[in-house]
Amino acid sequence: MKFSSAMILAAATGSYASVETIRSSINAVENAVDSFSKVAKSLATDSNLEAVKTQGEALVSAIQSSQASIEAEASIDASDALVLGEPVKDLAVKVESLADDFESRIAAIEKAGACNTVVPALRDIDANFDGLLKSIVGKVPKNAQLIASPISSRLTSSLKQVRQEVESKCKGKITSGNGNGNGTGNSSASGLSAESSASVSFLAPGCALILAIAAAML
Repeated sequence: MKFSSAMILAAATGSYASVETIRSSINAVENAVDSFSKVAKSLATDSNLEAVKTQGEALVSAIQSSQASIEAEASIDASDALVLGEPVKDLAVKVESLADDFESRIAAIEKAGACNTVVPALRDIDANFDGLLKSIVGKVPKNAQLIASPISSRLTSSLKQVRQEVESKCKGKITSGNGNGNGTGNSSASGLSAESSASVSFLAPGCALILAIAAAML
C-alpha cells in the first residue's frame, strides 16, 4: 500500500482510523453506485425491474450504512481531510456517470413501463445521498465547513430541477412522495440528469468539498 504524506500525518495525529473509516465508507457507496449503473445500462435492452429495485435498495442501504459509520467517527483536522479529496472526487465522477446512464435511457425506461420503479428508487437514493454528503462535510474542520456551507442549498436547488425534468419526460405512472431515507428527502442526489448541464452541476458538491479542504490548509 502506498502511503501519502497526508496519510502519514493522519496516522501521526492518531486520527488515521477515523479517516480510513470515512474513506472506506465512501468507497462502499462507490461500489454500490457501480452496481446500480450496470442496471441502468441494461435498461436499453432489458426491462428487469426487479434488478432496478434490488440494486436501488442496495445503494440506499450502502449510503445509510456509510453515513452511520461516518457519523460515529470523530471529526478530523485539515491535514487528515486531504486524504478524502480523491475518494470524494471519484464518487462525484461515478455519480455523474450514473446520471449519464439514466439520461440516455429515459425513453427506454418509459417504453418498458419502468417509470414507477425507477423514479421512486432514485428519489430514495437522492434523499439519502444528500444526508451522506452532509455527514462527510460535518467531519471536516470548521473553517472548511464555512467554505463548503453553500453546498447543501445549491445541491437541493439543482437536484430538484433534475428530478422535475426527468419526471416530465418519464410519462409513466410515478409513485408520489419523497424517499424514506435519512437525507432531506427533497433532492435527486443520485443525479438522474435529463440535461448535461444538470450532470455537471451535480459535481459541484464534490469539487467544492475538495476546494474547502484544501483552503483549510492555507
